[in-house]
Amino acid sequence: MTRILVLNELHPSEQPGAATIAYDYALGLSAQEKTVFLYTAKTSTKTTIGNLEMVSISRSAFLPKLPTSVRDYAKVFLDLLNLPRALNVLRQINSLRPDQIWIHQIGNDIPRLLVPFLSRRYKVLITLHDFGLIVPRKLYPFDLTDSNLKSLGILANRAPGFKRLKRYIKLSFFFHILRRKILKFYFRNTKLISISALQSEIYMKFGFQISGVVSNGIDFCNCNSLTSLTRNNGVLFVGRLIGKGFPRLLRSAQRDAFKLRVVGDADIESYLSENDITRHATYMGKLSRNEVIAEMHKVMFVYVASDCFDVYPTVGLEAIRHGAIPITSNTTGIRDLVKRIDNSLILEVGEEVFSLSKLFDFFVKNYPKEQIEKVNSQINSVSDALEEYSNLI
Repeated sequence: MTRILVLNELHPSEQPGAATIAYDYALGLSAQEKTVFLYTAKTSTKTTIGNLEMVSISRSAFLPKLPTSVRDYAKVFLDLLNLPRALNVLRQINSLRPDQIWIHQIGNDIPRLLVPFLSRRYKVLITLHDFGLIVPRKLYPFDLTDSNLKSLGILANRAPGFKRLKRYIKLSFFFHILRRKILKFYFRNTKLISISALQSEIYMKFGFQISGVVSNGIDFCNCNSLTSLTRNNGVLFVGRLIGKGFPRLLRSAQRDAFKLRVVGDADIESYLSENDITRHATYMGKLSRNEVIAEMHKVMFVYVASDCFDVYPTVGLEAIRHGAIPITSNTTGIRDLVKRIDNSLILEVGEEVFSLSKLFDFFVKNYPKEQIEKVNSQINSVSDALEEYSNLI
């Protein structure tokens, strides 16, 4: 039986999203193959969940001690050049004796310099959950040429702060080109898999070779105790502050006197307090995945309209699974799915404000149950996605 190692830098309890997807795949795969889920933590541990081996390796103590002003720059160089850490992780992977490596999100504590060492000995598959190989931060429309934006159906120069950030891009342009060349060299003997058509198209515009597109698998709703809840006119936001279009949502909520339900880290709470707009939002803290899903059953809309390019947001997919209506933007990978519900749910990037009251007035009278059910049936389950991956693993 093949022994597969699924590698993700963080455990899903620390950072939901890509880590949750990686863990769900590892758990599903463990029913068919010997599977190890490898991640980093404060200390090294070994446990099992069902048939899945869970192995954590201790984190490097160096990076967290750096001053904030230089930490981001140091992360880029350590990602490409931290040979001692790469060899340390390689030794620990070798000790687990895998036959196949399936990498999800790495690049901070586990350097991407590890990949060429792994690909010399193992078959390596990499699922791309973000645009981190293109730029070492979130990818925005100003990172692409006007012609590339047009081909993606996005209006040029519409991103907030476009002119200011364009000057920054000119300064960092050649650095990003060099970094991409190095990463392409590192990944030359691996299979790169995108999770949305939008992501695949953008990566190929930057010269990366994509071996396939496999949409993330999301479990179906079995929340029997929640299905009878009456949806109110609430809007749920789940996420971080940077790049997720949260200020636009707040401006719209203020204008239309809507009350938001907000889930996120301390940066979201600070933003609400600093701008004195807590009266327009109920901050619920950082909730578990099941608690977030319970909230999705209470609201009409879930907001996933990022200003940045958002690959294939799990929150939007889970909203559809649980009967809520996603409001998204034309820079997210779920835009084509959401269009099948209604075009009015797609916001243009850079749009300063939108009408929540119009959306609510329309959809409370015309709740698109059939469209949501149809789109829901087109989203991969975990087993669907694993079946697609079986041809690649």
